[in-house]
Amino acid sequence: MSCTVTIVVLSAGGSPFLHRVLSAALANQPGPGAVRLIWSGNGPLPPDLPSGVQAISIKPVDFDHGGTRQLALELCTTELLAFLSDDAEPVGDSWLRTLIAPFTDSGVGAVYGRQIPRPDADVAERVFRTSRYPSGSHFITRHSIATESEIALSISNANSAYRVAALRSVGGFPRPCSYGEDLAVALAALDQGWRVQYVAEAEVWHSHHLSAADLFRRGRRAGSLALDVKERGVAAGFRGSASGGSRLVWKMIRTGWREYRLKGTVAVVWASAVRTLGYLSGRIGWR
Repeated sequence: MSCTVTIVVLSAGGSPFLHRVLSAALANQPGPGAVRLIWSGNGPLPPDLPSGVQAISIKPVDFDHGGTRQLALELCTTELLAFLSDDAEPVGDSWLRTLIAPFTDSGVGAVYGRQIPRPDADVAERVFRTSRYPSGSHFITRHSIATESEIALSISNANSAYRVAALRSVGGFPRPCSYGEDLAVALAALDQGWRVQYVAEAEVWHSHHLSAADLFRRGRRAGSLALDVKERGVAAGFRGSASGGSRLVWKMIRTGWREYRLKGTVAVVWASAVRTLGYLSGRIGWR
């Protein structure tokens, strides 16, 4: 792959994996380009950042999901822009090469990779990551989202890459945007005829330990995003939730039973119920 690429690691502070993620990003950067850290945490930049990382600080009060990603785009002078979160650690030194390989197709506007749960992840989180990020790669188009029941758009800037020209063609990342800037911009790109590809071989270690309150908040943000997308008319005509919705829940229940039997099923049903309550509160505009 001859395209130049900038890797941006996004951090609000607090991740014990930050230095490992930055080191892995540097190890994966094949040539011309940059590895940047956009830091929006309280306090100064962490000490002893790996040599070669270009660090940019943003005051927490000025933080905005969409605006921060837009800043990364505005600073980008390469053809491709890749994102990692500060707790998404690439597996091996071929992560970037694998992630950006689909861009040899000029119609591909965005790519995202697989998120593998860490060994200490709980059952519900393991099933969620396994179901949302399966072992098989696939293309996503506006038509496939609307017509194929097993195709969902689960793009996440924890592990993604974009063609800069595609981002600019849709006006960049939405701002202000408190959540789901990755899904919103990908939907806009699909609506313009770009394709998105999921690459299962581009793997990162990434999972969370979520309380019931965390699950509710995440569901609420997803509901707010769905309401915002509907109101703005982005990608009108897509069937159901672009990120899977009820299809994902049923897939998780099947996976939970297959891999963990009753324990897995109960864990998935409980977590999904809490997320769903949050989602519904977001859809009715409750904040």
